[in-house]
Amino acid sequence: NFAEYPAKPEKEYRGASTIAGVTVGVEPLSDPAAQKQYFKVDFAKKNFLPVFVVVEDGSPADDFILKREDIGVYAGDEEESKSGQVVSGRSKTGENVALASAIVMSPAGFIVAGILMVRATEIRQNIIKKELRSSTLSPGQANRGFVYVPLPPEPEKLKHLRLLVRVMKVGSD
Repeated sequence: NFAEYPAKPEKEYRGASTIAGVTVGVEPLSDPAAQKQYFKVDFAKKNFLPVFVVVEDGSPADDFILKREDIGVYAGDEEESKSGQVVSGRSKTGENVALASAIVMSPAGFIVAGILMVRATEIRQNIIKKELRSSTLSPGQANRGFVYVPLPPEPEKLKHLRLLVRVMKVGSD
């Protein structure tokens, strides 16, 4: 019952960048209606922002390793973004994005609780399924998925959020 997020060619994403043959494109999904459509969750209420990330190896002969844990999020002014002060480097989707419900403990409440737990499990599985995974990219291959970015508590830092996607050339240091 969850809609698939439509993927575009890597270079069509806002802020797409190509370095050493690897193209990275990102698209924040900040619209609550779109979040409900694809995830059935309003991430802003959980202080997260889902960001769709596309990484393509466009090099003629090199393989690259994309490790999910090497994706970092920066917040602050431009200088802080460049200096490497990572606010968060990985997503803990299954732990951080959870649904809570207060249910009266009655026979009907147990039935409702069971239904809600099944639904919450479906939502959690969908979020995990859509998350960007670590992979090795050969020439011409791409990897797509969401990164769930924790939002900084200071609203003024929202406009300076930066996503750092690191890839490593196979065989390099």
